[in-house]
Amino acid sequence: MDALVFVNYVLLAISLTLVTLELGIALLFLKKDERWSRAMDYIAPIWEITGTFIIFFIVNLAATYPDLLPIIDTMYSGPILVFAILLILRNAFLAYSEISGNDANTGRMRTIYSISTIIAVVIALSVLTSALSGSVASVGSSAANILYVFVNLPNVLLIAAALLITVFITLIFFSIKSAKLLYSSLMLSAALAAAAIVAYLPAALSNILAYWYSIVPAAALLAVMLALYLKDDMRARFIVPVFLFTVFLTFEMLSYPNIFNGAVNLNSYLAPQASRYYISAITVIGGVFLTAAMAYFIYIQRLRRKV
Repeated sequence: MDALVFVNYVLLAISLTLVTLELGIALLFLKKDERWSRAMDYIAPIWEITGTFIIFFIVNLAATYPDLLPIIDTMYSGPILVFAILLILRNAFLAYSEISGNDANTGRMRTIYSISTIIAVVIALSVLTSALSGSVASVGSSAANILYVFVNLPNVLLIAAALLITVFITLIFFSIKSAKLLYSSLMLSAALAAAAIVAYLPAALSNILAYWYSIVPAAALLAVMLALYLKDDMRARFIVPVFLFTVFLTFEMLSYPNIFNGAVNLNSYLAPQASRYYISAITVIGGVFLTAAMAYFIYIQRLRRKV
């Protein structure tokens, strides 16, 4: 695997990890109870970071696969535009909720934030899963079948699995005790994801069977995370983002280099060899500065909340 691809996959895994955690908070905001304040302690300093890393990934994606991106843009221009609009709504209403002095208005704004976030995530996942499964169009088509981007069996299975694993992760991250919901969400999400991979992602399935040992780190983290959660050990929440990142990065690497159900080899769309080193170096340097700036931002937000 080229270093440029690996850097891009790391950025995607970070973005998906942040999105999953924020999706869990969006689900919590729909349930109006005492968990709101706990969720706000997390979301207040990090919602801007999620959007920033998504943009960082998209910019790097354009540099990594310059010839493929115009094709994807043409096929998925509608869902991408709707996703961008919902991202703006999410940002606006969460920001408004932080400065609103009225509890009723704050509740309504957070509900709009939650709904916008959930729909945006469903759209993003629909585009990703349809591009992996190749179930909506062939490469070079003027546009994908927009309705079928969302209403197709592999997408429904993976979206349901994503929502269930988000519930599982949220229970652990916020130390919410519900053993029945915890185990049922984990088992159902695993079953749905496995069914989608076996039936619709043969290339990924082949790599998983060939390199089965690559899932051991994620399985080990899951076991440790569950053990700590069941002991009411707060360290479980710190394993959550590491677990998510490991799962996403592992699946990305096992799916490489095929998309559209093996019809497209990503290597054939990579940036010219002469520019790959510079793109990777600029991305890594930019990522270090971005991470440092975001860490400082979180630190300042924490201090402000203690005042």
